[in-house]
Amino acid sequence: MKAQEKGTKQLSLEDGFKVSTSDMDEMRGLIKDISARTETVDINGSHINIYSLRADSCPKFGAHKVPGKAVTERLSLSDVNAINAYNNRSMGLLKIDEIGEGLLKEARENGMFLISIGDADKKKYSVSSYALQTLLQRAGIGGETALRCASPIRDMFLEEGLCYRQENMKMLFRKDDEGHVKAFSFFSPTYQHIPQTILLEIIDGLDDKAFGEKSLYDCTITQAYTDISIEYPEAAEAYAKKFGFKEKLIPGISLHTSDLGICSLSAQLTFRAENSKEPAVIKEFRMKHSKNNDAAKLVGQINDEFDSLKRYPSKFCGLNEEILDYKTTDIATEDGGEKNLDAAFGVISQAFKALYANIENFPAEQQKNIEGMVKDELLSDTKYTYFNLAMKILSVPERVTALSRARMNYVRTETAKIPEAILKIKKAHAA
Repeated sequence: MKAQEKGTKQLSLEDGFKVSTSDMDEMRGLIKDISARTETVDINGSHINIYSLRADSCPKFGAHKVPGKAVTERLSLSDVNAINAYNNRSMGLLKIDEIGEGLLKEARENGMFLISIGDADKKKYSVSSYALQTLLQRAGIGGETALRCASPIRDMFLEEGLCYRQENMKMLFRKDDEGHVKAFSFFSPTYQHIPQTILLEIIDGLDDKAFGEKSLYDCTITQAYTDISIEYPEAAEAYAKKFGFKEKLIPGISLHTSDLGICSLSAQLTFRAENSKEPAVIKEFRMKHSKNNDAAKLVGQINDEFDSLKRYPSKFCGLNEEILDYKTTDIATEDGGEKNLDAAFGVISQAFKALYANIENFPAEQQKNIEGMVKDELLSDTKYTYFNLAMKILSVPERVTALSRARMNYVRTETAKIPEAILKIKKAHAA
């Protein structure tokens, strides 16, 4: 590939590609780069030619190793009947450089194939595993077997289905500097691709001067998603001074999109405890991928709700009270320390029940384990306020594993309700 600008990380076409940065300028470069490499083209399914890769490890189809070349099979069913299709296949050779050695290796390992479009376009596209499900849908083929059982027979049936249905579609693909191209999704013909540069337009359009200088907490880009977290450390300092917080609450904005249509374009107003890695979500905005999408619309919605971001820290003001009367409880003693932990554990348990008990597909066992982790960090000889315990629970999202993005979002949203939940517990204790 051509030389990258100084400080810019290398982008790749492989499915496992992932890059993260906390540098604002580098993030901008990466977003512009991936947007420039991503295109869509209108095609008809009947024009898709599928090429099954021969597997060196599969004796049934023969193992041919040609130095500098990869052996492929052209499988076209348009002019042969299905029963004789395999015997009438045609053979061909491709130079490895035409596809890319890494992409060919990935295709073999994932049981994927190559495609070309029509007879005039000589380019061979590698196909992402992300694209397989959408291509099967366009061919009217479903089921786990079609997704997981890779074979030339599957590929022949897929091409036959595409020829039979003759469905118009929009193929999204990416290209690299060496001329390699890879298909990542096959959408309906009405799909409107929104370049990821819209994220930069949103960032630049925010009316966030009241929060001070913004900084990039994290930007993570994969083939499927782009996630950006902007934070306002100066505002966190101001809140700590104004409300007397011992720990900082850091306001921010998260932006998310997917070129593959896996999620809609979304923005979230967030708060993160300074000792936590993941934020809680206090407000979310979503936009479907359509021709009517523009940065100004989403920016307007965000700017209209900035007051809720400003007000959020004040909800913690009533939580500065200690959970016990430490003047009458000597936590340096065994009995006093045990009483201290019992009180803190009670607050944590009640808060977990109030926040997370009704979240679908958030396993009770995992909730119990996370609750145990939070409790394990508490010390018998440490004085706690309700605020301290609220900040501990703000760390819950970073401890959650194996949840879908949607379920994880529910966890973050419920976590943001912690000040109200703890305040209710405090009032019950005082009654």
